[in-house]
Amino acid sequence: NKDLKVTSNEINKIIIFLIKKIKKYASKFNSIIISDYNFRVINNLLVDEIIKLKNKYNFNIFVDKQKNKDTFDVDLYSNVDYLFLNRSEYESLTKSNFSKNSLKIQYKKFKKKYNISNIIVKLDVDGAILINDKELIYHKNYKKIPENFNTVGAGDIFISVFASSNYLTNNLRLKLAVKESVNFIINNNNWYVWKKI
Repeated sequence: NKDLKVTSNEINKIIIFLIKKIKKYASKFNSIIISDYNFRVINNLLVDEIIKLKNKYNFNIFVDKQKNKDTFDVDLYSNVDYLFLNRSEYESLTKSNFSKNSLKIQYKKFKKKYNISNIIVKLDVDGAILINDKELIYHKNYKKIPENFNTVGAGDIFISVFASSNYLTNNLRLKLAVKESVNFIINNNNWYVWKKI
């Protein structure tokens, strides 16, 4: 909210609170999702603590970094396991147009600079693609999504399903995440249309 004024001191209190809670439960985690919506709460102190705990307790870190209007960088997230980007975030970060053909080249540069093991690019109506050192996996949407459908929340469903299905291969995780985010869009919009009638 633009009108909400939060001081740096208040943000620091929130960060310290989060670190204490994460430390308390970290031994029980198999993964943690960081959704950075540019509210200044996710900072070096918090991410460094989470990475230390990941190394101690061996859980995966999934990052959904939202692009802000002025800048887009992921320096803060070096050494995490999975970075989720949409097409425009990928293009801002790599300073190139997205294409499946150039993805391997961009991934190598990206891996060298940030040491992020897996990158997942959400391609809106075209599905999603995952790349790491061993595989390049693409899954298209299994249903066509009408242009006027509201997709708000689908990215959260996508990352949640992917992160929580760690018992599956990356191929099946990506397929399931694409499917469930499409189901969410269709069911959410059908409910909304039905409610308006």
